[in-house]
Amino acid sequence: MQTLLPKELSSLLEKNPDTIDLIDVRGTGEYAEVHIPEAKNIPLHLLPLRLSELDKKKKIIFICRSGGRSGQATLFVESENIIAYNLVWWMNDFEKEFPKKVVHGEKKKLFGLF
Repeated sequence: MQTLLPKELSSLLEKNPDTIDLIDVRGTGEYAEVHIPEAKNIPLHLLPLRLSELDKKKKIIFICRSGGRSGQATLFVESENIIAYNLVWWMNDFEKEFPKKVVHGEKKKLFGLF
């Protein structure tokens, strides 16, 4: 599995945002609470149904709260012969290291994957 560090993602967001397809695989409630504005929300359980939405001409990067779901997403798309990257240290750490690069919404009750 290929990985990407938060500093590398931050640099890509600053210098070459048009070269990446950033996919947040958390549930919609988690995404609404805090997310990177450039990230598209495709919850992990919907990824197989929305695979066609990935821009294979760009560097596909998966993120989640703690790395489990983004790792699963990366392995899944690799099994479909798509090159992808898993953000190491994940959303929690990205938010701590680059607080001005995330958007905070309302804290909502989270139910399961949504």
